[in-house]
Amino acid sequence: DAVVNYLKPEKPLGKGATREMAIAALERSADQYEGTGVTHVFWNVNYQRVAYRSAVWPSYWDVQDPETNVTGWPRGYLELHKLGIDDAFAVVIPRCRAKGISPWISLRMNDHHYTDDPTRVSPLFFEHPELRQRGGKGRFNYAKPAVRDFYLKLAAEVLARYDVDGLELDWIRTTGNFDDSEPDRGRGILTGFVREVRALTRAAAERLG
Repeated sequence: DAVVNYLKPEKPLGKGATREMAIAALERSADQYEGTGVTHVFWNVNYQRVAYRSAVWPSYWDVQDPETNVTGWPRGYLELHKLGIDDAFAVVIPRCRAKGISPWISLRMNDHHYTDDPTRVSPLFFEHPELRQRGGKGRFNYAKPAVRDFYLKLAAEVLARYDVDGLELDWIRTTGNFDDSEPDRGRGILTGFVREVRALTRAAAERLG
């Protein structure tokens, strides 16, 4: 069986928590699957921001006045960041391997949550409405090369960053990636995009053995 884990720290780390305590808690999030029959865990790293320190996408704590504006489950990532843990997945992925569980990364390809909240969505979404469907009122439009490049950079980054067994492109979480008038063209575009990501996974497999 396979499990998708969103690793959302729902509550801020308690007062007095140390880096060592946080790492132990992250390790337990992987340990919970040991002996359960779960063979693969897909670690989801993004909605429209990422939950680690990225060179290509904004992180959840990359906002003005994060102490005030980062709330809810993203707050947990801010608290980890303040403890010097900018990448929780660098902890849980090798931990899975140590427990005999196959680690994967899962990417949400056009997430629809929080699209009215600039603290949880990429600035690209608000600053470039021309990249969105329905005349700037919908989600990202994959007919736009800049959108495909935005997501391709994320795929390349996680494959360079993590030693995983595979990469899932989660198109089902949010359906509809083009304007309604262009489904035929869209099929060809997405096929080409997936082929580009597949080339990245093959290169990663060759590099990592």
